[in-house]
Amino acid sequence: MKWPICGPKLSLCCSIISVWGIIQFILLGIFFFIQSAPLIDDFEFEKKNATDILVFEEGLKEAFHQRAYNCWVAAFLYIGLLIFA
Repeated sequence: MKWPICGPKLSLCCSIISVWGIIQFILLGIFFFIQSAPLIDDFEFEKKNATDILVFEEGLKEAFHQRAYNCWVAAFLYIGLLIFA
């Protein structure tokens, strides 16, 4: 006999949260990947990095891509939660 870990109400709640999280993090990852301008407020800038424009621009591109990958990893974790629920 299989013992359920969570009941039907908790399973439905987790499923709804998972679907919302998947949609939100995939879209946020896409916007970070295409370097959307409104998301630049999420980065902290140091004055020493702002002296050389090429170094600053390369660091900013790398930071955008790293945050995009982090969002996609979070979306896959929500997919795992959806499968579990």
